[in-house]
Amino acid sequence: MADLLSQSLEVELSIGDTIQIGDQFLTVIDIEGNEILFQLDSDNPTGPAADAMNDAY
Repeated sequence: MADLLSQSLEVELSIGDTIQIGDQFLTVIDIEGNEILFQLDSDNPTGPAADAMNDAY
């Protein structure tokens, strides 16, 4: 069985921000307390959170 690799990174998110996890792009569409609702995007969007994630690597 393959071991899972885990990485932790904290990023401040706002509605409309986009992040990339692996080859998936997620856009924040709602934030309520500690819950964040994402929309799965099929394109390669750009935005402040996407830029921050790219800078982290």
